[in-house]
Amino acid sequence: MAMQLGSSGVKSDINVTPFVDIVLVLLIIFMVVTPMLSRALDVAVPPKTESNVPPDPTEQLIHQRQGAPTGPPKVYL
Repeated sequence: MAMQLGSSGVKSDINVTPFVDIVLVLLIIFMVVTPMLSRALDVAVPPKTESNVPPDPTEQLIHQRQGAPTGPPKVYL
């Protein structure tokens, strides 16, 4: 970088050293965190039970939404 004498203009050189420092720190952080994210957790899942009994209709959830101004309300199960 050469100094310019007699020039009162703004220095237009971009200092990339802080940018490179930040990128390297982020790279190190991601390299440390990524193996931690791939660890599997042991989850106790209940065994599957098959039943031929239909569900009780009184235990069903029915949600009604007001219909559009031109039509009746719709029912979703």
